[in-house]
Amino acid sequence: AATKLYGQLQTTMTGFADGIPIYRVTEEGILQFISFQKGVQSLSQQMTINVVLQGLFCPTCSFDLLQPGGRIGNFLNVKPDKWWTCNTEASTAQSVIEIKECILQYLLPFFERTSTVKDLCSLMDNEEFNFIWSNPYTFIDKGFFYLKGKHFDKALATFQSNQPSKVGKFKTIKRLIEERNYDAIEGILSDNVKHSKVKWAI
Repeated sequence: AATKLYGQLQTTMTGFADGIPIYRVTEEGILQFISFQKGVQSLSQQMTINVVLQGLFCPTCSFDLLQPGGRIGNFLNVKPDKWWTCNTEASTAQSVIEIKECILQYLLPFFERTSTVKDLCSLMDNEEFNFIWSNPYTFIDKGFFYLKGKHFDKALATFQSNQPSKVGKFKTIKRLIEERNYDAIEGILSDNVKHSKVKWAI
C-alpha cells in the first residue's frame, strides 16, 4: 500500500534527499506531502520529517511552504521533536527502517484520515491537531478549505477575523458570498487548482 501511495518512497529514503517531497493529491484536490529535512550545526548528522496538508484550490499552495502541517514529532507526540541519526552506514540503515515504520504506522493512516475536505474541516476543531495551524498565515488555507467544503460563512469569518488583505481576491470572494453566487466561487477555486497543477507540474 505504501509503495502504491508514494511511489518515490524507496528512492528518496535511500538517498535522504534534503527537501525532496513525497506527495499525493487526493480526488478532492488536497495535496499531502512529506519533506525530509537535514539538521544544521549540532544536528548536522541528523534528519527529520515535515508533514504538510494543503489544497490545490488555495492560492498559497506550494511545495516551498511547510504549512499547514508540522514536524513528525508533533504527530508522534514526541517532545521536543524527533530526529534520526544518519552519520554512518549503520545508523542510516537503522534510521531508514524506523522512518519507514513511522510512515506506515502513523503518517499514511493520518493522510487517509485527511483525504477529503470534510475530513480537514472537521480537523480544524480538533485540539489534538492544533499544531497544524500554528503558523498565523494558515488562516488563508483554513478559509479556502471552508470555501471548498461550502462552509461559506465560516470561510468569510475566518478571513475577516485575521488579515483579509493577505487573501487573494478577498473582496471578490466576500461579494460573491454576500450575493450567494457560489458557482462563481467554485470557478475561482477551479482556477487556483489549474494554476497549482501547472506551477508545480502535478
